[in-house]
Amino acid sequence: MPFVDHEDIEHEKPRKARAEARTLLRHAVGEDPKECFQAWHRCFGDVDPALFRRCKGAWDTVEAVLSSKAGTKTKGGGPCSRPEPYQEIVDSFRAGATLERCDEVVYKLFDLEYMHPSAALFWRLRDGQDVWSSFIRANPSMGDVAQAPMGLFGGQHVYGEFSNVRMLSLRDALVVNAHLKSSEEDPFPDTDAVEPDDYRFPIAANFEGTHVVCVDVFSGEVFVNDDDEEQGRRAHPYGIDIIGWFEEYTRRLAAGVYRVQADPDLPDNMRVITRFPQATLQENFPSSGDSDLCRREARMVSGITPADSTVFEAVTKGVRIRVSTVLQSGYGMSAASGNPERMFAYSVRMDLLSVEEQLRRWDADAGLRAASGDPPETRFTPLTSVQLKSRMWIITDCDGHEHETMGDAVIGLYPLLKAATSGGPEVASPPFVYQSCTACKLPGTMEGGFNFVEGSISQPTGPGFFVQCPLFRLEYPDYLFGF
Repeated sequence: MPFVDHEDIEHEKPRKARAEARTLLRHAVGEDPKECFQAWHRCFGDVDPALFRRCKGAWDTVEAVLSSKAGTKTKGGGPCSRPEPYQEIVDSFRAGATLERCDEVVYKLFDLEYMHPSAALFWRLRDGQDVWSSFIRANPSMGDVAQAPMGLFGGQHVYGEFSNVRMLSLRDALVVNAHLKSSEEDPFPDTDAVEPDDYRFPIAANFEGTHVVCVDVFSGEVFVNDDDEEQGRRAHPYGIDIIGWFEEYTRRLAAGVYRVQADPDLPDNMRVITRFPQATLQENFPSSGDSDLCRREARMVSGITPADSTVFEAVTKGVRIRVSTVLQSGYGMSAASGNPERMFAYSVRMDLLSVEEQLRRWDADAGLRAASGDPPETRFTPLTSVQLKSRMWIITDCDGHEHETMGDAVIGLYPLLKAATSGGPEVASPPFVYQSCTACKLPGTMEGGFNFVEGSISQPTGPGFFVQCPLFRLEYPDYLFGF
């Protein structure tokens, strides 16, 4: 494969060389730009500068987003009293591997002369994460998932099952690869013919090695293990490789789609990057009245597309419901059919708006109520506490078949929500968040809501009311970063 020759830039175009050095290396002001460029050229002279800029820019974005949280100030203005675990992800990154090491791996495993340039560059800038002790690396069955929750690609916690995907060093990738090839549950089985499918090599995995992300070291494409496809599911649209896939992930991380959050089900509320999306379309896109050009520019800046911003929100009588979904590995009950049900995990977040916010929204909606012909109401009493009694869901699959479920509580709980009051004794309760799973033939939809009572179930202060959960989609996402 031909590589870019930079000798003409170095000698004949010194001005361009200095510009390239500043862009590619971003060294501190004061260093000789030409020396910086020559140092870069010695290490990465085989790489197209445009490709290097993209990959390094993505890594810079990751480190800027995660490192910035470490400097969060307290209300008193001083630094945080305990180290934030955001920085721990950055600290886990290993120094980059050498090109020779990348090529050595693919030569021994696949009899290839060199690794795809994009895949090699991904490891050459950061050789994975160092989050496993040598003992756990050699004895993965003896480990505790809570020992390493700081995976770069995050995950989710549903029904007590914790999945957290971390980037593998070449050393760990070789261990995982050997485990997969010797396992009957190899998600990327060998075939008799020598095809691109034979060249898949792990780049990321969860602690147990059951959820694996692989790169095709011949084509540079990324795949995730998925029972729906024997050779795995492509993790991105056609036409891009691992660098474009990684850029998309970093855009979502920077836009707040994926965020670091405390997981109450882990010891000491350990923090993890959750892949339940956290940013809605409304928060990242202009209104429908704006021009198409404006909306396209906003999408480019935020990195969020309607198909992948699976966050939906609705407010009823001051109760706000936000729901997000993540595709899971595995099937529902109809796995044997031609279009089997796919499993989705969904996360529901509910809270009661503050008294001030309820009043503000009431005033803002006065015109809408008048336009709809509703009788004028001169008095509005905001709610200060509500309690959930029951739930109702309607799941519609691709064939139009509806499945309705109803029941008391959610995951056996009856959350009590309290609103904050300015200058009053009431302190808002923290949002109540729970996760659950459902199965559906894709594409499908899910909608429903919750029955609440004003006050509490034991001491109601008003009538019951229904809080709507907005309709949300269940469909294959354009990008996958693990299961």
